[in-house]
Order: sequence, then structure tokens, then C-alpha cells
Amino acid sequence: MAMQINSYQLDQHLQNQNIASCYLISGDEPLLIEEALQAIRRAGKQQGFTERQSFQGNNAFDWNEALLSANNLSLFAERTLIEVRCKHANLNDQTLSDYLSRPGKDTLLVIICEKIPANKKNTKWFGKLLNLCHHIPIREIKPADYPRWLKQRSDKAGLRVSAAALSVLAENTEGNLLAAVQEIEKLFILHQHAEITEAMMVDAISNSARYSVFSLGDELLGGQQQQAIRTLRGLKNEGTALQIVLWALTRELRTLVSIREGLSRKQNIATLFRKNGVWESRELLYKQALKRTPIPRLYLFLQMAQKIDLASKGLNKQDPWLLCERLILAICGEETFISNTE
Repeated sequence: MAMQINSYQLDQHLQNQNIASCYLISGDEPLLIEEALQAIRRAGKQQGFTERQSFQGNNAFDWNEALLSANNLSLFAERTLIEVRCKHANLNDQTLSDYLSRPGKDTLLVIICEKIPANKKNTKWFGKLLNLCHHIPIREIKPADYPRWLKQRSDKAGLRVSAAALSVLAENTEGNLLAAVQEIEKLFILHQHAEITEAMMVDAISNSARYSVFSLGDELLGGQQQQAIRTLRGLKNEGTALQIVLWALTRELRTLVSIREGLSRKQNIATLFRKNGVWESRELLYKQALKRTPIPRLYLFLQMAQKIDLASKGLNKQDPWLLCERLILAICGEETFISNTE
């Protein structure tokens, strides 16, 4: 029987029950939507759904394309996960309703759409849909609940954070969940065995430093070779941990890979930006990086980042900061360094 599942209960649901035939994820918070989708993907893979097909909906989305693909794949391939990103208006469709009444046993359907308006939730068609499909509504984190959410995320990451430090983080991220999670990840790298105090949090998020790993990310994407190298050397001279720099580099690379892979599946670039938490002010930078960097090269850059990580831990004799410079030049489009790595 279909049910409504709170996003924070999803992991427990997936661990305790066989995976359902259909999940509907709705909401406007990209980070939480993507995490719910990733959880379903992992659970599906564990239960044999090893193939994956993605479809991008629009105002005139044809469900026959996705659902016919599901039926055809179930005849000739492994169990298949079908992902459909669409508008909530596309859910009121007889073809979808007919399929959900008799879903394919070798197909897992996941539908992702924006927040469903209250007036649509009371309609007959939506009520019928909820009887056939598990619904995961991604609710906006309200300001009053935000500090508690940050505490839960810190606990999940294994990071001990004082109440005062959480207040500082809440004030400085102002509901930007992705920025908050990135800050927690950065703190875990630096201080995983210590409790984060207010002073440590202020220091971590301070913009007083002349050089910033976030500026480095922008320069990297924009192909600003000289400025990126200047920023890297400034970070080194200021005593910034190499792991933080490497974290910033790999974060941008993984985002580029995710967008590139989505584009190869004919997904809309605006949707991919939203899914990956790319702010509107940085979209042009990402477009510049995507234009000059094919996906095989991005995979190569991630391999280079792994070598830097090994060097930083003393597992090879190369200078990790010098390797970082070479990686930055390669990402910025310096052909000499690209050819030396290929």
C-alpha cells in the first residue's frame, strides 16, 4: 500500500522494507531532493535495479516514452530504475495512472517534481496517485527549525558542534542548505576529533582572509590561470590546509561531471544547475568550464586529484602543492599540462 514518507524517515523506510514500485519526490530544495533520490538509487541497486534511464519532462511530457521504455527494458535487460523529472501538472495523466495500477515488477519508477500546490493535493487525481505511489514531500526548512536541522546534519557527519557555533553557522548561511552542508564537511576535514566552538566556527566562515577557496573555485571555472595560481599560493602562505583546497577543487570537478553526465542524457541545463546547487551568479562560470572540458578530461582531473591526496598523506614523494598547481592549470585549459596528464 502506498504511503507518505517524511524525508528524514526515508533511510529507515528503505532499510526496513522492500523497495516500492514507484516513488514521487516533490519539493523546491535541490539538496534534499537529490539526497532522497540518491538514497532510493542506493536501495534500488542493492535490490537488483542495476540499469538506469532518465527522462526530462516539460509542459507537454509524453509518459508513453518513459513507460514504454520501462516495459521494453524489463524484457531484455536487468531490473531498471526509471527517473522522470517533470512538472506537477504532468502527474494528472491517464497513461501514468494506468501504469501505476499494474507496474512492471522489474521496474522502479521515481518521479521528481517541484512543490505540489495545496489546491492540487485535494484533487481526485492526486488522491488516486497517492494510493498508487509512495510520496516523499520535501518540505522547506523554516527559520525556526533551521538550527535544529543544522544540528542533525552535524551529528550525521560525525561532527560535534556547540550550540553557540551552530547559531553562528545558521546566521551566516541563512537557510542556504548546500552552503551549510559544505561548511560542515570542511569543518569535519579540519576538526573531526574536536568539538567545534563558536570561535572555531567564526574563524572557519570568516571572509577576512585575503585569499579564499571559494574565489579559487570561481577562478578555476572561469579559466583564470594566473589569478588561480596566485590564489593557491596565497592560501598556502596563509597556512590553509591542503585538504581544504583539494576539497574545493574536487567539489567543482564533481559538480561539472554531474552536469556533463546529465547533458549526455539530454537533460535541461537549467534543471541540472538547480539539481547540483549551482547559484545563478555562477552559472556563466560553469558554462565556460563545460564548454572547454569534455567529460573524459574531467574524469582524468579527478584521478589527478586522487594523486594529490596520496601525496598529501606522504604516500608518494611528489610535492602535493606543485601537483595542485598543475591540476589548476590543466582545469583552466592550459594544453601543456593537459597533454602531460593524458
